[in-house]
Amino acid sequence: MQDHKRENRRKGLCLSGGVFQNKLLLKMVKCRLEKMGLRVLIHSLVPANDGGIALGQAFYLNEE
Repeated sequence: MQDHKRENRRKGLCLSGGVFQNKLLLKMVKCRLEKMGLRVLIHSLVPANDGGIALGQAFYLNEE
């Protein structure tokens, strides 16, 4: 995770995908990333599984 922050110079990450339907895993990953100084975005209006992945991909492409 440290390499990602250093290489990409991003200030935050969005956690998406079916794996983050697991609330314990989501909480642990989010906590660790925040301790590294990253802003963490999670789902609240769209599902974390396949239904939300396409939305995240579209958002990412729009930001580049």
